[in-house]
Amino acid sequence: AWLVSHLPELEARSARGVVDPETLGELPELPIPPDLLELVGAPGDVGTVLAELIVGGQLGVPHRAVIVNLIARVPAEAVRGIAASLGAVDSTSAGYGLASVLADLALTRHRMLDELS
Repeated sequence: AWLVSHLPELEARSARGVVDPETLGELPELPIPPDLLELVGAPGDVGTVLAELIVGGQLGVPHRAVIVNLIARVPAEAVRGIAASLGAVDSTSAGYGLASVLADLALTRHRMLDELS
């Protein structure tokens, strides 16, 4: 509201109703396959598991969207490990491109969470 009072052109063009401030920090339900959903709260290094699945060919480019959803859902303390594990995938591996992009995403999320806290 404060920003809109200074820059009225930023005001919403359509009425969307009142947003509950308590829900602003919550992500909507994101589609994650059941076998990957197990990793969301799993103890241990989620990044190692993801890297092994990508290098082994069980996860590929068609799975990118659901892996992005997984990275958005894992606890904040797991994100740095995901970035490190995916960033360590061998550049000669067939899954290197996907792993590299996801490592950058995880690192960005880690930095964002650090900045917000």
